[in-house]
Amino acid sequence: MSSLQQLVEEIFPAQTNHDQGTEPIRGAVLIDTSGYSLSHYGVCGNEDAAVLFKLSKDVLSTEGYGVVDYRECKVYIYKNEKDGSLLAVFA
Repeated sequence: MSSLQQLVEEIFPAQTNHDQGTEPIRGAVLIDTSGYSLSHYGVCGNEDAAVLFKLSKDVLSTEGYGVVDYRECKVYIYKNEKDGSLLAVFA
């Protein structure tokens, strides 16, 4: 397993997809973006997106929970104008 694969597995733990049998899906945290401005987006699962989420997840406040397929979604990176912190929204 590549180091990128391990990183993605760590960030996106596998869950059971009851609608599609045994096909694995990934979880993502959905967060409140008020006070932030959209600064970048990319494709989930690539190295940049995975590392950005890894680095910024400690400062995220969780407002809800959603399920996405990390291979096909986009990650939106928001920057807080007051303190410069980043947050990631997967859609």
